[in-house]
Amino acid sequence: MSERSNSRRGNYSMLMGFSVVGLLGFGALGVDISYLAASNAQAQAISDAASHAALLAYQNSDDRSTGARMAQGRAAARWVVDNNFVGDAPGEMQGLSFGVFNPHNGGFRDGGEPANAVRVRVGRVGMPTILAGIVGHGRWTCRRAAHPPPILAS
Repeated sequence: MSERSNSRRGNYSMLMGFSVVGLLGFGALGVDISYLAASNAQAQAISDAASHAALLAYQNSDDRSTGARMAQGRAAARWVVDNNFVGDAPGEMQGLSFGVFNPHNGGFRDGGEPANAVRVRVGRVGMPTILAGIVGHGRWTCRRAAHPPPILAS
């Protein structure tokens, strides 16, 4: 009887060892998913702020030339994007377009005149993951776009 009880010694240690590896793996996955969600929220907030800044600069410009007003809007959006982080580095402005926002259907039409909205696309390509690199997912891409409701010039 004592020989049989000795053959079972350590079973719980092995079970705990395998369980800890699984728990740590799921914890690492949770950390990376949280980092991804936070980075997406940051990119969305930067996109919203940049589109708002671009539209205000465009509408409040004293210049009569549409091209010059658009250049001022682009500069304002670029400043917002360059001075805010997505994850652990500054965001990348991946596109900007002036257009017309239709409040009835929520649609945005690029290039419409007079421009009453701006769509800015912000993100980061090749963001490093924190722990998912262990299983071969070392980089991911984050992209967000926004166009606010129109701000009517007074």
